[in-house]
Amino acid sequence: MAGKSFHLLTKKNTLEKEMPDVSSLKLRIGNVSNSFAKLAKLIKAVKSTYYSDKNIGKRYKSIDSLEGFLSLNSDSMPASGDGLLKAVDLGCGAEPQNIFSAADISGVDIRADVGKNVIKANLINDSMPFPDSSLNICTAINFIEHVPRLVVLEGGIRFPFVDLMNEIHRVLCDGGLFMSYTPAYPSKEAFQDPTHVNIITEDTFPKYFCAQDSDRPWAEIYGFTGKFRLIDQAWLHNSFLLTLVKAVK
Repeated sequence: MAGKSFHLLTKKNTLEKEMPDVSSLKLRIGNVSNSFAKLAKLIKAVKSTYYSDKNIGKRYKSIDSLEGFLSLNSDSMPASGDGLLKAVDLGCGAEPQNIFSAADISGVDIRADVGKNVIKANLINDSMPFPDSSLNICTAINFIEHVPRLVVLEGGIRFPFVDLMNEIHRVLCDGGLFMSYTPAYPSKEAFQDPTHVNIITEDTFPKYFCAQDSDRPWAEIYGFTGKFRLIDQAWLHNSFLLTLVKAVK
């Protein structure tokens, strides 16, 4: 019995020696926590620098509704000499969306529905079916992302997106508005649909199709002959980029 007690006592003493000191253990845990905190801070700094350098951070405001975006820019509504706002909705499907409550609203789509004032045209290849400077407003809701940037033809190449922006500028009157609503980079919605072939970023319209101060639109090197002024951009639902520009003639 005495031998068994001695064995248990010896085992207890051994376990006590092997167990770490509580204060030492707390110190180690504290050091690990500090290390994780420093690592998290470093990762945040690296991500911030990377996003800034690579220009992939979202710089424009986020809004909750299309109505809110229009309200913010209500002062930019174009004036019409005869008091009749004329608008067209590109890629409208079965019925044009009258975002700006225009008195005269038409739609353009690859299919036609004369009863709802939809004109048939393939805007990848065809001109817009309107006279020069005849419209006050042009909208493209979930459409621009489906227009190819480049197509290869026998004997050359075309830039359908640039050509379409030329057409939009042509049909708008001076001061006319173009509004685009499209899923944009870096949101996953810009890529997940296999028919999205034109990935838009925050800089696509401001830099390539707008003239800021004395700068010329970068898309001139691809045949863009128009000029727009950026009015506003915002993110809707953190995935869709709303862009509002004004035609300058």
